[in-house]
Amino acid sequence: MWEGNETGITCGMNKPPKSIHCNKECMLYNCTYQFFNTSNCTEDGAGEMMYGKSRYWDLDSEFYKSVLINHPGCEVTIYTLDYMQGEHSTIAVGKNETGPVCKNFEKSFIDQVESAESIDDCHMGHHIHLHKKVSHKKAG
Repeated sequence: MWEGNETGITCGMNKPPKSIHCNKECMLYNCTYQFFNTSNCTEDGAGEMMYGKSRYWDLDSEFYKSVLINHPGCEVTIYTLDYMQGEHSTIAVGKNETGPVCKNFEKSFIDQVESAESIDDCHMGHHIHLHKKVSHKKAG
């Protein structure tokens, strides 16, 4: 959400500042993260997608091997346990890379990712301050 001390937001400026949600108002999620149960983000292994700044307490599958991140400045942190617990690794697309970029998981995280959290980049490197919590529960 736009806050009074933020700069660089170019959409939604015709609305009162506290009602601007960057993703809703700009009609895009600047950062998206698609998980794959195959290395190198091959199409046949496409899994769930995270949008914007999110917390997935419990991913649908732990059998992920790679993630496709749509553009520079975006990063996702993966965890080996539910509720953002256990070993973790942050995967980012550097500012000098061009997206979308596939990132394979380190060996110790392959098929062991249980939860994840991500950031969003509202405009020109300006991070959103709003947490969007999404809970996924495993059947069983």
